[in-house]
Amino acid sequence: MGYIRGWLAVNLKHVDRIPILGLINSDILKEFYGKRRVNEIEAYKTLDVDLIYTHGVKRNIKPRKERKLGTGSFTELEDDFPYTDLFPIAYRGLKLARTITSDQLWVVERPFKSYDELIRYLRYNFDPLNWEKRSFNEIVENYKYSYERLQRPLKDTTLVAGEIYLTLFTFFLVHLGHKFTLLLLKRNPGLFEEVAEKYSSLVKIHAEAWARVGIKVFVAHDDIAAGGGPMISPELFEEHVAPFYSKIWKPLLDRKIKVLFVSDGNYLPLIDVLIRAGVSGFKVNWDARLSRKEMKWIIERYGGKYVLSFGPRYVILEYGSLKSVEEEAKWFIGLIKNVKGFFLSNVTGNSRNVKKFWSIWLRECWLS
Repeated sequence: MGYIRGWLAVNLKHVDRIPILGLINSDILKEFYGKRRVNEIEAYKTLDVDLIYTHGVKRNIKPRKERKLGTGSFTELEDDFPYTDLFPIAYRGLKLARTITSDQLWVVERPFKSYDELIRYLRYNFDPLNWEKRSFNEIVENYKYSYERLQRPLKDTTLVAGEIYLTLFTFFLVHLGHKFTLLLLKRNPGLFEEVAEKYSSLVKIHAEAWARVGIKVFVAHDDIAAGGGPMISPELFEEHVAPFYSKIWKPLLDRKIKVLFVSDGNYLPLIDVLIRAGVSGFKVNWDARLSRKEMKWIIERYGGKYVLSFGPRYVILEYGSLKSVEEEAKWFIGLIKNVKGFFLSNVTGNSRNVKKFWSIWLRECWLS
C-alpha cells in the first residue's frame, strides 16, 4: 500500500493516511511493534514507510568497523568507500581521512592553499569529464543495482526514488571547500560558471543514467544553506547556480520523473528559484530548525501545489517535556493533515519524546 500511497501523494492526490518519507526512529520498532533490531527492508515494511531515496552504492561493502582507517588519497581508501555517485570526482586529488563513525571521508588537504593557487587550479587542472573513468553503461548498471536492491524486496510496500548527492553546490563545497567556493562566487562568478558548466555536463550524464533504471521519483540533494539561511543570496543563487540545475535535471524532466529537492539548513528563501528550475517538491531537514511561523508559511504558500516534507520542531522532541511533545504533535498534525502531497519526515529527538510523538501520530495520521 505504501508504494501506491507514496506515488499518489507525489502527484498531489488524496491518500488514506499522511505518508512517511524515510525512517522515523529505530527505537519505535521495539516500543510499538515488539521488534528488536531489524534490517533495512524489515524496518521500512514494519513502519509502512511510503517513500525513500537512495544514491549509488557498491555491492558487498565492508561494515564500518572493518574499513581501513587513517589518511590517504581516495585511490587508497576507495575500496572501503560504500558510495558511488560522483564521489570519485569530488575526492580526486585531495588528502582524505576516515573515522570509524562515518561513511563519508573528511578532507584534510587540497592541492591549493591560496586563492591565486585556486584560480590556477581551476583554469588549468579542473577537468571532471576526463576524471570520470566509468563508462555510461557502468554508471547505469550501478544505479540500476542501487535502485533494485531496495525496490525489488520492498515491492508494493515503499516507493524508492533515486538520488544524486553531489548535485552541484555540494560538489564544490567538498572539492574546493566552503571558504574558496564562496570566495569564488563573490570575486570571480564568471569562472565559477565556467567550472560549474564543466561539472554539470558530467552530472547530467549521471542523471541520464538514473532516468534509465525505472525510477518514478528522483531526489536532488544539494547543500545550499546552513541553519541561519542560504549560503549565498537568492540573487547570486538564481544568477550563477540555479541555471545549471535545469540542464542537469533535463533527462529526468523529459521522462516526466518527479524531481524533489533536499538540502541541509534553512533554504526557504531559495524555494521559488528552485521551482523555476523544475522542482516538484521539497524536503526540509531537521537542522533548518523551522519555527511554527515558518512551517505555517510553507504550508500556506506551497501546500497542495508542491510536495512538501519536514517534521515537528527538533527543540521540542529533543528537550521538551512529554506534555509539550503532545501539544506539538497535535499542532503539527493539524497543520499538515489535509495538505495533499505532504510527507512526514525528520522525527528527530530523544527516544522518550519520539515515542510519545509516534503514539499520537499512529492515532491521528489517518485521513477521512
